Amino acid sequence: MFGAVGEATSLRYDGGTAIITLLGGGTKSSKVESLLPWGTPVREHRLNPWLVHSLQRHLNEAEANLACTAIIVHGEGSFCCNGLDLAWVDAHGGGSAAD
Repeated sequence: MFGAVGEATSLRYDGGTAIITLLGGGTKSSKVESLLPWGTPVREHRLNPWLVHSLQRHLNEAEANLACTAIIVHGEGSFCCNGLDLAWVDAHGGGSAAD
């Protein structure tokens, strides 16, 4: 869906608990900061179609796992989620997530 950007989340299990991690926890002081094509720093875990698609895929996988009794979602680095990705909205003319 987003080509070379990579995965936004990872999923692992600890017993019956699914642990979903929002990836890309680099720091602002890093010499090279990972940016999404529209300019949002990956480390901020802002809600955009790239993150939502990956998160939904892992939530669906955890839900389908009959051994899973709990789900934990957390973010790498300083942020869990920094809210709506306004840079994505601006870059896409305020279009819908389906665009």
